[in-house]
Amino acid sequence: MVQIVRSAGHLVPTYLYVSRPAGGAAPDRGARRIECGRAGAHVVHQKMILDAFVLLSVGTLRPHHQEEPVSSPQAITPEEKLAEAKRQLSIPRIVAICGSTRFMAEMAEADLRETKAGRIVVKPGCDLKSPHELWSDPVEAETLKTRLDELHRSKILLADEVLVVGDYIGDSTRAEIAYARSLGRPVRFTHPQVDPDA
Repeated sequence: MVQIVRSAGHLVPTYLYVSRPAGGAAPDRGARRIECGRAGAHVVHQKMILDAFVLLSVGTLRPHHQEEPVSSPQAITPEEKLAEAKRQLSIPRIVAICGSTRFMAEMAEADLRETKAGRIVVKPGCDLKSPHELWSDPVEAETLKTRLDELHRSKILLADEVLVVGDYIGDSTRAEIAYARSLGRPVRFTHPQVDPDA
């Protein structure tokens, strides 16, 4: 058995013989013990007859060395994976057009200009303010509007930047601008004066 004790500021091992009293009785607190330090060994108790012993050595004790913590790699977000995939595939820059559906004609013009410049364009595809059989039922139209808002947010997430078209922005467009900026997407305006953060 080995105990560790401190002597003169250093940790030194204490070796204990495994012993038992004469006559085969179980060991007790009077068991023969030898303590080993830098100066050698001395017998502490003389009362017992040593029957058998095992001397254990732990060698030279060194101060505990605190290893440098190893930092685990940062987890890659899905957005970062998407950006890296687009880079590896050499996908052209994607622009999401935002704005009130009252500016559908202006959005189509902006689509032409952005496409000519070599950029992929995503923009609103339905104008719910214009009559159409697909949203003629008011209840279905409201449900469709919710789905289209979620769809457009996905277009903003997919895009590398946002272009806001028109000289007016409503609550929906204002929310889309805030969402784009929360993602770190650059936002351009055909009419910079409508920028809510200007």
